[in-house]
Amino acid sequence: MKQHIINSSFILFFLIIGVSSYSQVEKDTVNTKTMQTINSLDEPIHVGLVLSGGGAKGLAHIGVLKVLEEEGIYVDFIGGTSMGGLVGGLYASGYSPWELDSITKSMPWTKLMSDEPERSDLPVDEKINNDQYLLSLPVKGFIPGLPKGLREGQLVLNYINKLTWPVADIKDFSKLPIPFFCVATKLATGDTMVLDNGDLSLALRATMSIPTIFNPVDFQGHMLIDGMMVNNFPIDIMKLNKEVDFIIGVDVGSPLLNIDEITSILSILEQTSSYHAYNRLLENIKLTDLYLKPETDDISALDFSDVGKVIDRGENIARANIDKIRALAKKIKDNKKKYETAREIQKPDIFYISKVNIIGLDNVPETMVLGRLGLNLPGTNDIMRINNAIDRLYSSNFFKSINYKLEKTLDSYILNIEVEEKSENRFEIGANYNYDLGANLKVNFLFNNFLIKGSKTNMSIKMGNSPAGEILFLSERGQRVGFGLDIGYKSRPYYTYNDDFKSIKGKYFTRFGNISAFGNINYSNNSNLVIGVNLEFFDISAEVSPIPVEGLAIFYNNIYLKFINDSYDNKYFPTKGTFLSMQTSYVNVGRPETGVFSKVKMGSVLNITNRLSFLPKLFVGGLWSTDNSSEYAYYFIIGGSNQKEYANSVYMPGVPFSAFIINNVAITYLDLRYKLGKSHYIYLRPNAALVSNYFEELLTNSILIFSASVGYTYNSPIGPIGLQLNTSTLNKELGLYINIGMDI
Repeated sequence: MKQHIINSSFILFFLIIGVSSYSQVEKDTVNTKTMQTINSLDEPIHVGLVLSGGGAKGLAHIGVLKVLEEEGIYVDFIGGTSMGGLVGGLYASGYSPWELDSITKSMPWTKLMSDEPERSDLPVDEKINNDQYLLSLPVKGFIPGLPKGLREGQLVLNYINKLTWPVADIKDFSKLPIPFFCVATKLATGDTMVLDNGDLSLALRATMSIPTIFNPVDFQGHMLIDGMMVNNFPIDIMKLNKEVDFIIGVDVGSPLLNIDEITSILSILEQTSSYHAYNRLLENIKLTDLYLKPETDDISALDFSDVGKVIDRGENIARANIDKIRALAKKIKDNKKKYETAREIQKPDIFYISKVNIIGLDNVPETMVLGRLGLNLPGTNDIMRINNAIDRLYSSNFFKSINYKLEKTLDSYILNIEVEEKSENRFEIGANYNYDLGANLKVNFLFNNFLIKGSKTNMSIKMGNSPAGEILFLSERGQRVGFGLDIGYKSRPYYTYNDDFKSIKGKYFTRFGNISAFGNINYSNNSNLVIGVNLEFFDISAEVSPIPVEGLAIFYNNIYLKFINDSYDNKYFPTKGTFLSMQTSYVNVGRPETGVFSKVKMGSVLNITNRLSFLPKLFVGGLWSTDNSSEYAYYFIIGGSNQKEYANSVYMPGVPFSAFIINNVAITYLDLRYKLGKSHYIYLRPNAALVSNYFEELLTNSILIFSASVGYTYNSPIGPIGLQLNTSTLNKELGLYINIGMDI
C-alpha cells in the first residue's frame, strides 16, 4: 500500500520539474544541413547516436534503432541521458533492437519504478508489517524526518545487473561492443558528469536518478542525479569525440508550456525549472546532423502500459525520414559484421560459483545474509536465480542498497556482493475506520539492530476504540533460524444479544495481555514455523450487563506451535497464491484445568477469467478443556465484517459483531470478486458456519448459520475503501458495513 503514496509523489514531481523539459522544435523535422553534410563527405564516415531522456517516451528509441539497422546503419558510438542512457547502454552491450523490444515489453515496469518488492519476496514478518502501514519515514531517535528520495532504485539496479552481466567485467565503456557514454548531474555543483568508465549497471542507474523520486547514486566519489536536469540531449558531449563524423540525435523530451497552459503554481515551477536545460537543448540541436523528434507528447513519461505503441512512434519518425537515412547508409562504414560478432559473445546460462564475498556488513550477520540468499554456495547457479536472491535479501529490510558482480576465475565465478546497511530507523503509520470497531490509528517505530546485531524491534501503539500496544523483538541468528520476544496488550469491545439477535443485551470490554518467547524457522519468505511459551492475562469489564462480570481477571500460560505459509501477491486483492495458518496451544501447563486450543485458516485464488476470481476460504477452530468455564481467553468470537484478527475473533459478514462466543466453529467463505477497472471491485460473498460447544458435535448437533453480502471496494492510496450490504439467517435483517483503510 505504501507504493500508492509514492506513485502520487512520482506524478507530482513530474508536474513540478518536467520529465525532460524541453524541446519546442517542430515535430517530424530534420536539420536542413543533413543532406548537405552527407553529400559533402567522400570517405566512409563514423556515426554517433545520441538518445535523450523522457521516461517511458524514451522507449521510442528502440523503434528508431530498428529502422537504422534495417537500412544498414550500425552506429560507431552511442550516448544518452536517463531512459536514453538505459536504452543506449543496453544496445551498446550487444542487445539488438528486436531483443530490446522483447525485453522492455516484458519488464515489470510498475514494480521497478515503485521500487516496492513483490509481496512474495517479503519474509513473513515484513508481510505482516507491510499490510498495515501506508506511510514509512526515517527517524532519528523518535523524531520522524523526510527521505532524500522516495525510492532507493534498488530493483532498477538489480534488473540492470541482470541485463548487463555479460559485459559487467568491461570497465572502460569504449571497449563495449559499441563505445558508449551516459551523463548524470553532480548534486553538489549541478555540473554534467560524463560516465564512460566504471560499473556499467551503476552508471545506468545514476543517469536515471530522478530527484525526489530516486535517491542520488554514489558513483566514483560523486553523488549523482539524473542527467536530464542539465543536459537531456548530450550532443555536445558526443561532438567532443574526434572520430565522430556524423551525429544522429533522437529527442523525446517534453516541450515548454504555452502561455495558456501556465495556469497554476505547479505549472509556473515546471516552466521556470526548464529554462536552463531548454537553452542547452537548442544549442545541441544545432550540433545535430540528423535530428529526429518522435511524436510522443500525448504519452505520459510515467505510462509504461503500452510499450509497443511507444516503440512504434520511434519507427514512425524514422520511416518518415527514410530518404535521409538511406542517403546516410550509403556513406557509413559497414559495421554489420562487427555487430554480429559482438552479439555472439555470450556468457553461460548456468555457471559454478566457488566463493562469495559479502562487503559492507557491519551489524547484519553473514549467516543471515547467506540464508536469505538461498543460493547453492558453492554450487551451480544461473543469473535469474542470483537476481531473485538479491531481491529477497533486499526485502529483508536490513539494507539500503545491494549491488553484485560476478568475477571470472579459471574455471568458476566468484560472487561479490556489496551492501549498504540501513542506518536510519523507521516510523510507520496506519489508520482504519469500520462499522464494527470505529476509528483507530496505529503508529510503529522499527529499529534495526537494536541491542543485538541482525535484529528488528517493533514498538507500536494503537489509539482509538480498540487501543493496543506491542513490543516485538525478532533476531535471525543463522540460516533462517532465529528467536524473538513479544510483549503485547490488546483491548476490544464486544456485545451480547437478545434471542432475536436484533437488540443488544450487554456491552463489554476485554483486555488481553501477553509475554511470549519463541524460536522460529523461516523455511522460505512465504513459510514460517514458530514454537514458543506464552504468559497471558485476560480481563473483562461491563458497560451494560445483565450479569456481574467485574473482577474477572485470569492468568494463563501455554506452549504453542504455529505455522504460516502466505504466498498471496496482495493481502487485500490477491490474484494468485495461497494462505495457510495453523496454530495449536497447550494451555495452563502444570495446572489441573488444562486445555488444548487449535485453529486452522486457509484460502486460495482461482481466476475464472482475467476479471472474475473465486476466493474460497476455510476457518476451523476448537477448544478442548477440562474446565471450559475458565478458558475465557480462548473462546472464539464470531461475527462482524472486520477481517483483522484480534485474539480469537472470526469474521462472518451478515452476522452481528460478536454474536457468538463459543468453543468450536467451522466457517466456509465462498467469495466471488469481479474487477470493474484498475482499482475497482465488486464482491458476492456467501458464507456458512457451524458453531457448537463441543467439537465432536460440529457436524451432528451444531447451530447452522448462513450469511451473504454484496459489496464494492476501491483500492485507494490509503488502503481499501469498501461499502457492503449483508444479511444472515440469524436475524434476517439487512445490514450496512463500511471500511476505510488497511487492517490495523
